[in-house]
Amino acid sequence: MASYNSRPLLRSVFGEGSVYEQLDTEDNAHAEISPRRERIAEEEEDVPESLLVDPSARTANRNSGSRRVEFSRNGSKGGNKRRRNRVGYENGLTVSTPLNAANELPNYEPASASFRSNLKRMDPKERAMWKWANTDNLDNFLVDAYSYFLGSGIYCILLSRAVNMATLLFVVAFATYLSSCIDYSKLSHSSTLSEIKIPRCMSKMGIMHTFTLWLFSLFWFLKVFQYLNDIRRLVDMKNFYHYLLDIPDSDMQTVSWQQVVNRIMHLREQNLNNATNNQRMDPHIIANRIMRRENYIIAMINKDVLDLCIPLPLLRKNPFLSKTLEWHISLCIMDFAFNDQGQLRPVFLKETHRRILSDGLRRRFLFAGVMNIVFSPFIILYLTLLYFFRYFNEYHKDPSSLGTRQYTPLAEWKMREFNELYHLFKRRLNLSYDYASKYVNQFPKEKTTTLARFVTFIAGSFAAVLGIVSLIDPDIFLGFEITKDRTVLFYIGLFGSIAAVGRSLIPSESLVFDPETTLKAVAEYTHYLPKEWEGHLHTDWVKSEFSSLYDLKLMIILKEVLSVVLAPFILWFSLPKSCDRIVDFFRDFSVYVDGMGYVCSFAVFDFNQPTTNLKKRPTDDPRQTYYNSNGGKMLKSYLNFVDSYGGAQNDTRNSIDKVKSKKQLISQDNLENSVMGRFHQMQASSYGSSDGGHVETGMGRSLFAGSKQLPQLQTDNESNSFGSFSNALNDGSNKEETSEPAEDGGVLGLLNEFYKQAGTGTGNA
Repeated sequence: MASYNSRPLLRSVFGEGSVYEQLDTEDNAHAEISPRRERIAEEEEDVPESLLVDPSARTANRNSGSRRVEFSRNGSKGGNKRRRNRVGYENGLTVSTPLNAANELPNYEPASASFRSNLKRMDPKERAMWKWANTDNLDNFLVDAYSYFLGSGIYCILLSRAVNMATLLFVVAFATYLSSCIDYSKLSHSSTLSEIKIPRCMSKMGIMHTFTLWLFSLFWFLKVFQYLNDIRRLVDMKNFYHYLLDIPDSDMQTVSWQQVVNRIMHLREQNLNNATNNQRMDPHIIANRIMRRENYIIAMINKDVLDLCIPLPLLRKNPFLSKTLEWHISLCIMDFAFNDQGQLRPVFLKETHRRILSDGLRRRFLFAGVMNIVFSPFIILYLTLLYFFRYFNEYHKDPSSLGTRQYTPLAEWKMREFNELYHLFKRRLNLSYDYASKYVNQFPKEKTTTLARFVTFIAGSFAAVLGIVSLIDPDIFLGFEITKDRTVLFYIGLFGSIAAVGRSLIPSESLVFDPETTLKAVAEYTHYLPKEWEGHLHTDWVKSEFSSLYDLKLMIILKEVLSVVLAPFILWFSLPKSCDRIVDFFRDFSVYVDGMGYVCSFAVFDFNQPTTNLKKRPTDDPRQTYYNSNGGKMLKSYLNFVDSYGGAQNDTRNSIDKVKSKKQLISQDNLENSVMGRFHQMQASSYGSSDGGHVETGMGRSLFAGSKQLPQLQTDNESNSFGSFSNALNDGSNKEETSEPAEDGGVLGLLNEFYKQAGTGTGNA
């Protein structure tokens, strides 16, 4: 961390100091630190400080010498770490492709200068093999591989970057030209552009304007240089997909991620003993590595750890999150908690550093707010121009699109599941849009409808008369002025736009009012249906709550621009109140997995939590509530994960479920077999109620009782077998008896066995 030691000012601002002086040694020494959630069974009186009524009441009986919990491949605790051996090409080791074509690589010494020079001249296939076999950081490699998949290949990525840079250049250049090179005082009595253009306008700009353009030019060229320097990495990733995974760039837009995962697993299995990092991989491990940081954000949103309320009168009620604030959270929290290798800093797991880390995090929030204020004028100007140029033509041609809705950034984080990759999540949300719009639009709006019908009638009448007159005498269309400088063409466009907006506010006469069924259909895709909504799905209150998550697209754009001004208030006053809870959260909800490092405990899908085994605890025990995810999110995430990867052989990137693509509501059979359907069945069977707060504990007692590991993800196609799921910890303290193991393997067998025990039938899950 030499860069930190050389910058005392930045260390002071970002809260490094005494904490960061220990990071290098602690990261390398793998300090054996256990989250507090692993010590609950031994210290039942150890209540998390964030649950105490008096924050000053600190529990004294902390066990500083607690053990570390590891998830090993055989399901036991404390598995031995595999020795990492770098591939020795001097020994003639081979690397196999998915097509079982072994190729012996040249005898290069990796550490020698001659090897590095020969690596540049190496055949692309051999270079891809060497890069894969000598991958030191699987997290970064898998993130790069997934980003390449999302970008649809090297050519699409390069084109997208070129277009983005051209867009940025155009917005700034066009805005500069309009603001500095046009004399608007001459516009009304001029007929050509040359008459209103200011000669040598660039030399007449002010100092601040010129300085801003120089800063932008520097940023633009640095970004271009960064993209050019990144081409080598993209070429290496292209070779990896093409030669090792047998996926050419022409197939990148159609291949599914499940197929990519399958081939990566197959490649890893063939080269397990030769690779530098010889940890086996399955879909669960791959998703955990890619989403290591995102899983923590999902969990913090789910547990309401972050205070995102706007500290202004009349705006404190609802939390606020925008893409700008999302970026600040990632910079201030995630970059503070994770090192350059993508691993959680072990120092965050030491309770002795709680106050120092909290103060450091608070300084990061304050500094981010100051920097946001400094750059806010430029950001607001750029966002305003960008959104104006992008959406003006759309709204001008189709005014009815003003009523288009989409999910807010906060809603997306609430609805995203643990280990759910971005493209799978967006696909799930996209399938819900039809039902979500139908739910919002079907509520009676008699006052609005009555006024809209009247306005539409008046505007449509004027537009019709002017249109007929223009057909009779075409010269009137452009030459006749109804008001000063306003011709018939202008008023036809104006009245036509008003009529279009009015028609969009009038519901269809054939619309059937059934909000409960529609919102439940939405929940089948969003997996979001809070308990307090139950029994009130038809009310205007629930509709308002849902509309705050499924807001007008125009309002989301306006809030995004406004967030540049509001973000400093949240960073200065709201988020600093959450610093202690954030630091506690990383310590309480981090678990060590052998071969992967520390990950979010919810993402491990460990249903045998220590809280599960605490006997004679009331169901409303605060510790049990604290350590469980809200609304049974971990169980929903698990079921969704199984659905996403269990039928990978039938999945393509753009495929749509037959049932989901239908316009009518989902049938009852499909509802029962969906994620929410199975979740509610397990919920009711375990507790006889709809309470989702402790369903995961019930799952630990019922579905996975006595199980040494989570079920394997299997497919009908043997070539698409995804190997074993990540093994969960079974500490042996669960003494409840279970029936005989399910005869069917995998998830279906365990679910059917659960249904037999619960008496809900044996139908396929």
